Amino acid sequence: MLNDATRNLVWQGQLDMVRLARYYGALEQKYRRKHKWVRYTLSLAAVVTALPLIPAVPGTVASVAGICVVGLVVWDLVHDYGRKVAALRVAVEGLNELAERHRSLWDEVNDDSLNERQARERAEALRVASLNLLRGIDIEIDTALNERCQSEAFESEQQRYAAG
Repeated sequence: MLNDATRNLVWQGQLDMVRLARYYGALEQKYRRKHKWVRYTLSLAAVVTALPLIPAVPGTVASVAGICVVGLVVWDLVHDYGRKVAALRVAVEGLNELAERHRSLWDEVNDDSLNERQARERAEALRVASLNLLRGIDIEIDTALNERCQSEAFESEQQRYAAG
């Protein structure tokens, strides 16, 4: 039987992996919404720039829409939501896989099919794999979202393993 410190290490690692998967998934959705909003607004502004071709529409409409197009293009270039969404999608898929592998490790810990060294090495390998997945993702931390995802992750894992 594994000691409490090793069991706790594996359990905390599992909670963290599930939290990371939820958090980066929520971030991906947040950035996907922003990306779509910029693109749809840019498309609308581009269409509005052509409205002065209709004689009843004043030319100032095109000027304002043109300014909006320029502003949105600059915004899109600076924030690069598309790149962030793509990087987050890859990270989320990998983190979900690592969370499942961590659950398997937890099951093996509970079955007493691993010794201390094996359990610790596998937990460390999963931790390092998660760090490697997230390396290079240059996105500001959203503390409120992270805390919400942490609460959700803890609750979901507690319910998953609740007795009865």
